[in-house]
Amino acid sequence: LDINLQPQRSSSNKLDLEWIQEYIKCKIKLSLILVLHLNAVQRVGLVWAGSTKHENDANRSLALDALDSLLQVDVEWHSLHKEYRLHDQGILHQYPQLLQHQDAIQDFSDTAALIECLDLVITVDTSVAHLAGAMGKPVWILIPFAPDYRWLLDREDSPWYPTARLFRQPVLNDWDSVIPKIIQALQRYIKQS
Repeated sequence: LDINLQPQRSSSNKLDLEWIQEYIKCKIKLSLILVLHLNAVQRVGLVWAGSTKHENDANRSLALDALDSLLQVDVEWHSLHKEYRLHDQGILHQYPQLLQHQDAIQDFSDTAALIECLDLVITVDTSVAHLAGAMGKPVWILIPFAPDYRWLLDREDSPWYPTARLFRQPVLNDWDSVIPKIIQALQRYIKQS
């Protein structure tokens, strides 16, 4: 990964922070490119759960089967998970349309290489959301009712990541009303592509 976070100095000697849309660039690893199928459908990366050690994990993470209706949308689905929770391991076989890359993902640069090959990332609030946003990749983030402070309140965008779109829970633990909104947005996204 190449990270370019160098602020520019102006002639007035003031520090001018020039935010650029993508400030993490990825050197794609050939091994990950070869994993991807070469076809014309949209490639969408998916992360539905973060680390169980995170203090807000119970509110931000979902079980894979909670996304059953989303996974019926006709795109090429790519899991960006390196590891799966026990419950999800038991049901992964029910989702053959979800391509898995856990053997190819050894570190965060592998995750970045995979993201670079995708058209869109849909994720809960994890490091993958920040990575995709920093790479300038379109990223849709499922935000729990009580969000992390970085996602602010009452907005569907992010000042940190111009390519991010936020899908917020209207009430605590209500992912059931969020998923249909993502499905509708994804169907529109496909038609526009």
